[in-house]
Amino acid sequence: MAISGAVLGLITLVLSVVGAVIVFRATDELVEDLSPTETRPPSARSTVPSGELKIGATQEYQDGLKVTVSDLKTVDVSDTAEGYSGDRAFQVTVTIDNGTDQTVDTGLTTVEARDADGAELAEIFDIRSGLGSLDLSDSLPEGKKVSSPVAFDLPQASGTTVDIEVTPGFLDYDSAEWTGTVP
Repeated sequence: MAISGAVLGLITLVLSVVGAVIVFRATDELVEDLSPTETRPPSARSTVPSGELKIGATQEYQDGLKVTVSDLKTVDVSDTAEGYSGDRAFQVTVTIDNGTDQTVDTGLTTVEARDADGAELAEIFDIRSGLGSLDLSDSLPEGKKVSSPVAFDLPQASGTTVDIEVTPGFLDYDSAEWTGTVP
């Protein structure tokens, strides 16, 4: 009886060690799978101070990635548009041109707008007008370019000067800011 208890205890100990090894290996593989396969060197970051770009200008990063905010114009939206206050709406086109030597992840690109006082402006989603949801692919191969319109609400009290901030990747690139006047 004592021998069978000792054998069962030994088997339990071996199985727990094997289980721990399996869990640690699976955790290591998960961390490796979730880690970026390519990281951009600090040289990919922008050196242009924020706020110096006018609508239509291109921000070029040191690794060759280019971001342009252009075509600032007023737009008509439907009365069912999400994020629209009923005053005015404007739209810009965001273009990302991959002049780097590798595929760039654009899936986490963010575009934000603020009025002249720094108040954040709501992005407009309007299925009827075809506005909303930044249409940038998750990965942009080298030498390719993608553009997407994005619209924002501009309450009457906000004036006409707007700042558009684009961050073309969550960790890879610094944000850049464009300034323009809504017609």
